[in-house]
Amino acid sequence: MKILLTGIRRDFDRELACFFVEKGHTVYALGGTDGTLPAVIFLPYQPFQEGSARQMARVLAEKAGWIDVFIDTSAAHFEAEGQTIRQGIDPEAVMRSFRYNALAPLEAFEAVLPLMDKGECKRACFISDHRASVNWNDQKAGFGPAMSKAALHNILQIAKNRLSPMGYTFRVYDPLTREADISPRQAAAGAYSYICRRRAIDPDTPGRDDERRLVLRDALGREWAW
Repeated sequence: MKILLTGIRRDFDRELACFFVEKGHTVYALGGTDGTLPAVIFLPYQPFQEGSARQMARVLAEKAGWIDVFIDTSAAHFEAEGQTIRQGIDPEAVMRSFRYNALAPLEAFEAVLPLMDKGECKRACFISDHRASVNWNDQKAGFGPAMSKAALHNILQIAKNRLSPMGYTFRVYDPLTREADISPRQAAAGAYSYICRRRAIDPDTPGRDDERRLVLRDALGREWAW
């Protein structure tokens, strides 16, 4: 399969790219490279820069022809977002989170959709955070990351409603990178497995297909309320 990651910034992103390379897939990534992943093909891309998304899609079309799996790895966190409601919300920090965690993934996804239309798998994957769950968020600070990822989830619901009838499937995954007892390699192993396999289908109940609903699953296999 041909895989596209929107960036390789964290150790988790790097390990996930390595899993796909090790399994024989062709991996493309947006942004710069530090030279430590020679098997990954990097493409220049600047979110929100006029014409950058279209140019990226043109180059990707020339190099790849099509894309089977799109993986957004956005995980922007800004220092000012650690404030509580009593300390005051920094609107600029929240808006930065929204731009990089919600709008940037949408921009990249829109740009490569024509290439995914040509692929066989048509799987759209988004690395998220369980704090995006409105009902289960137990944080007392950090408005930007939670609000921006919650916005992303609503974007995905709308996109899924349109794209599912065309054969698209979705994966949303929390690697728990802030959890001390889970290594990036372990989190990436869980992500690779979740991305590559089909979700549960009950052979005795034809109408029961887990692909019909969006699910946020974490590196421990737990499902979080959407």
